[in-house]
Amino acid sequence: MPSTSSCPATSSSRRAARRSLARKNIKNWVKQFLDHVDDLHVDTIETFQDEGGTRVTSRWVLTGANNGILGTEPNGKPIALTGSAVWTVEDERLTRGWVEQASFELYHYLLAK
Repeated sequence: MPSTSSCPATSSSRRAARRSLARKNIKNWVKQFLDHVDDLHVDTIETFQDEGGTRVTSRWVLTGANNGILGTEPNGKPIALTGSAVWTVEDERLTRGWVEQASFELYHYLLAK
């Protein structure tokens, strides 16, 4: 009996499920900023992409006012968070992402008196 992992329909279904989960995770990541940073602005510093446009990299800075980001007390303190991201693009949609951001530094800044 053939393995279901080699079945094209099953492989396609698994890829679709992974893409759906990845898109949900991206949306949740963005929602955390929308819910916890007032007057949110994201400025792109620079972007790069591969020839096919299926892999995009960006460096960015997010600014706004603290409304409880990273589990801190909402205190309106101005924030700036730098980061970089690598995105996979399929059918003109973000399907996966890897993000590095300076959360550690921001967290300690917000806790400082």
